[in-house]
Amino acid sequence: KCRVAYNVIDKEEFYRLAKCGPGFTIKEKPIILSIGRLSEEKGYDLSLAACKILKEKGIHFKWYVIGDGKERLHIQREIERLSLQNEFVLLGMKENPYGYLADCDIYVQSSRSESYCLTLAEARSFYKPIVTTDISAAREQLKRNQTALFSDLNEIDLSEQIEKLLVSRALREKLISNLKKENSNTFEV
Repeated sequence: KCRVAYNVIDKEEFYRLAKCGPGFTIKEKPIILSIGRLSEEKGYDLSLAACKILKEKGIHFKWYVIGDGKERLHIQREIERLSLQNEFVLLGMKENPYGYLADCDIYVQSSRSESYCLTLAEARSFYKPIVTTDISAAREQLKRNQTALFSDLNEIDLSEQIEKLLVSRALREKLISNLKKENSNTFEV
């Protein structure tokens, strides 16, 4: 018998790092987190547009991004152009992002393409409700409407999927419960 193990992760080490690392100290609004290089293929333009839609609907949240890259200045300008300074915050590169991941309410991956998305595996290990674009890397790790919500590659659907999680505690709890059940049956260090 064989078993395929993609990028085996050490959950216990993540939990240890989360306890000793920085995180979100003030949580007056639901916290959305994205982690990844600030580059075109990560789809931050979709995230910004979805953020704008959610803001215009009067939904309260704060969306943080951990990472850096060649698109940082462009993304920062878009945040200002769209008047999203209070909703969409670039935190820069963090040596230990696990405290932030442990503290967030929803994890969002808006990528146009990925190989194996390690940040999705990390969010899964913390049992975070996930919204991801419908890419093959996400379909390898997650089950639609069971362990994550999948979005088409556009800002309208992305905002709708995020909104579902922001307004429905029951849906968040369902995803968390399913992630816990699934993770108890997967191969991890």
